[in-house]
Amino acid sequence: MLNLVTTLGVPLQALAVLIFIVNVVYSLRRGAPAGDNPVGGLDARMGHDLSAARDNFAALPPITSRRPLWDVQHSDDPDGPHE
Repeated sequence: MLNLVTTLGVPLQALAVLIFIVNVVYSLRRGAPAGDNPVGGLDARMGHDLSAARDNFAALPPITSRRPLWDVQHSDDPDGPHE
């Protein structure tokens, strides 16, 4: 019985790998590049270009809250998202 389950699972796994490879190739050729903050993060790391060189700041930017990027982008909404 276990051999039958394994035999039936192999084509399913092969199909999943094929779909993944097609998705990667399609994304590399036609996908739009992600912006600086594609997931909508609230911390300072998401606020700048991720491909920039390491240690590219002369000094650390001032951080006055737990969500500095939200504070900069939404200065009109001081309450912001509730964590």
